Formats: sequence, C-alpha cells, structure tokens
Amino acid sequence: LTLTSTLIEEMENSWGELLYQMRLRREETGLRIVEIQPGSLFARAGFTQGDLITDKALEGIREIDVNNEQLTERFLQILRHVTY
Repeated sequence: LTLTSTLIEEMENSWGELLYQMRLRREETGLRIVEIQPGSLFARAGFTQGDLITDKALEGIREIDVNNEQLTERFLQILRHVTY
C-alpha cells in the first residue's frame, strides 16, 4: 500500500464521495473491505475487496512523505468515515 499526502488530500476533499468508493465492515480482528470501486482513491492506494485492515497492516503502509505519523492518523480518520 502506498499513501501520499496528495492522495490523502484528495480523500479529505472528497468526503461525500468516499462512502461510494469503499465500504468497510468492523470485524473482531480489524476492518474488512466489503466493497471497493475500481479506479477509486482507495484502489489507487492499493486496497482490494476482501482485504483486512489491521493495526499491524497499517504499520506496514509505505508513506512517501516526511511526516509519516501524521499521514497515518489522517488516513485512520478517513477509514472511520467509511466504516459501518
């Protein structure tokens, strides 16, 4: 997975559209991607349907920016927005 500040900004500026791009379901071990639109911002980041997003998986996100910790926190807020 690759997150960049540009991709995070695009997600943050597309709150209304994000719910249509990816849907997550909370499970005991993390968040399961139950639906993802091809070509969506999430697909561009490398996510696919069926992926399980765990805390450990988030540690492995490759972030192409100086302030990695801030990008991860911003992405977690985006994930909370699309979780049901």
